[in-house]
Amino acid sequence: MVELIPAIINKFRLRKFGITADIEKAFLQIEKVCHLLEALRFLWRENGDKENNKIYQHKIVVFGISSSPFLLGATLEHHLIQVTGHLEVTAQKLLESCYFDNCITSVDNEELGRFMLEPREILSPAKFNLRGWEHTEIPRCISNELSRISDLSLHVFCDGSKSAYASCVFLRTEIDGTITCQLVQARARFAPIKAVTIPILELLACTIGSLLVNTTKYDLGLEDVPICCWSDSVNALYWIKGKENWGTFMYNSVQEIRLLTKPEDCKHIARILNPADLPSRGCGAEELTESLWWEGPTWLKKPRE
Repeated sequence: MVELIPAIINKFRLRKFGITADIEKAFLQIEKVCHLLEALRFLWRENGDKENNKIYQHKIVVFGISSSPFLLGATLEHHLIQVTGHLEVTAQKLLESCYFDNCITSVDNEELGRFMLEPREILSPAKFNLRGWEHTEIPRCISNELSRISDLSLHVFCDGSKSAYASCVFLRTEIDGTITCQLVQARARFAPIKAVTIPILELLACTIGSLLVNTTKYDLGLEDVPICCWSDSVNALYWIKGKENWGTFMYNSVQEIRLLTKPEDCKHIARILNPADLPSRGCGAEELTESLWWEGPTWLKKPRE
């Protein structure tokens, strides 16, 4: 019912204009059903008189209780999935952009004015008032003008060290012969307290990398975009591509990777060209500003051979 924060951030970065708004008094617009009212009772003493006690109960959803976000999300979904006709596309985008009572998304030029008007018409039957519209232009949006893109692919780089293992996802786009590549999302984990070998940590990096790139693909609505997984570990790639029956831990890790990616899409990269080496081994501020982290290795910007 509630979108995850990384998904919301990715959608906010996707298009040229980032948009935010919030639903006015969202929780107060939802009325509780009768059999749930008794769970929201409270005792009130008139003028502090201990003998003059009154029992009240809330008739609407109370902000702050654990079930409130779910109830708001379910109510919004109930109304939005019923929208049809010319407003259906906007309703679906609105459904994917709501985080509690906030709407956070991004649009291109031609959608900006329409998206700030249509949600009011969509939500008015539910008495939800979407207000406080703000928008800002994002110079480093993930992908501007998707309709003009001739080539699109996701690349995930994985690396492990004795202290941590990490993965980072890059989106490569080609528009009118111009190729761009930029960091979309990254994830790192501390190495287990119990000592394990570096190849095992490299395999763990490939595991979180396959999960991360598939999550990113779903968040950005790029389900049909090809994926390429890169690792500088020959051992990890051998396990992923091999057919031998390994131990339980390795077998389960390899099966999870194969479930999310194709073994033939997992390829080797030199350590010096692997941007995931920075979060797995640690780096200073100067190293982090290098384009290897923000835009990946330079050969990603070259035409396919």
